[in-house]
Order: sequence, then structure tokens, then C-alpha cells
Amino acid sequence: MTSRINGFHFLLGVLALSAALVWSSSRGESAQADAAFRIAPDKVAVVDIERITNDFLDAKGDLDELNEKYARNRRSLEEMQRQLRSMQEEAQVYPSTDPRRLEAETQIAVKAGELKVQSESMKESESREKAKLTAEVYEKARQTIADYAREKGLQLVLLRQSGTLKGLRMEDVSSNILVRSVIWNRDDLDITQEILDRMK
Repeated sequence: MTSRINGFHFLLGVLALSAALVWSSSRGESAQADAAFRIAPDKVAVVDIERITNDFLDAKGDLDELNEKYARNRRSLEEMQRQLRSMQEEAQVYPSTDPRRLEAETQIAVKAGELKVQSESMKESESREKAKLTAEVYEKARQTIADYAREKGLQLVLLRQSGTLKGLRMEDVSSNILVRSVIWNRDDLDITQEILDRMK
């Protein structure tokens, strides 16, 4: 009987502790929500960084210049591919045991290796240069946003993504959803154009 009473008291103690923790947690969540709502609407803004990056690069023409540079490189690789196909066709003229065919196939293998190395190097270089250019624009935009926010007395500037969700796989769509910090905002909270104007 005594052990039953002790067990009952222990159960009451666990329930009381659980209730206290739930109450404490709900108070904490409520306090966080209250703190968020204490930020006045006119102290919050949103900005479309993707639009800023694209529009700024378009206006400066840096991306067009970079694309043209690598378009020339791609044309050079296409010429190498044509030469390689021509060499392969010429090699077919000789019998498989002919020394001239073996020599041609050796040259073809060397040419194909050079083409592969140059193609991979060009892709890596193009990706690296575009990443560097985008990072520079982002940093300029970030600093411009910070200056604007201080000047206007903003407390919070949120990243807004425009357009529909991208991606063919479920993982891509899910990732796009998770990185969207703003689902909806009033139009007058969007300072994208003001930032673009200051960056010109």
C-alpha cells in the first residue's frame, strides 16, 4: 500500500513538472512572438537580391562581356571537335592493321585528351569568374542595403525571392521553399528599386 502511495505521489510530481515546463515553453514562445510584433511595420523592409544582382549586371554589361569571352572559347572548342571528327573519318580509310591508321588513332587520342582538358578548364574558369562577379555585386548590394537601412531607421531587412519555385526534383523544390524567408509582403515594404537606384 505504501509503495502504491509513493508511486502515485511520484506520478503527480512528474505531471506537475511537465505542466510547468509546458507553461514555461509557451511563455517563451509568446515572448518571442511579442518581441517580433514590437517591430513597427515601417521599420521592416524586404529586398529581392536576385533581381538586384541580375539588373545590376545587365546595366553594367559585365556579364555580357564575360559571356562573349566564353562564347569565343566555346567556338574554339567546337572547331577542335570538327577537326577531331575529320581525323576520325580519315583514319577509317586505312585498314585496321595499317600503321598509318594506328598512327592516326594515336593522334586522335591525344587530340581528344586535349579537347577534354580544355573543355573542363573552360567550364571551371567560367563558373569561377561568374561566381566572383556575383559575389562582388552581392557585397555592394549588402553594403548599400545596410546604409539605406541605417539612414531610414529600419530594424530589419528580409530577403525576398520573386518568381515561381524552380527545380524538377522534389529535393530542389523543397530547398527553394526553405530558403524563402518571406512568403508575402505589402508592395510598399519592397525597397529593391531604391537599392538599385543607389547602386547605379
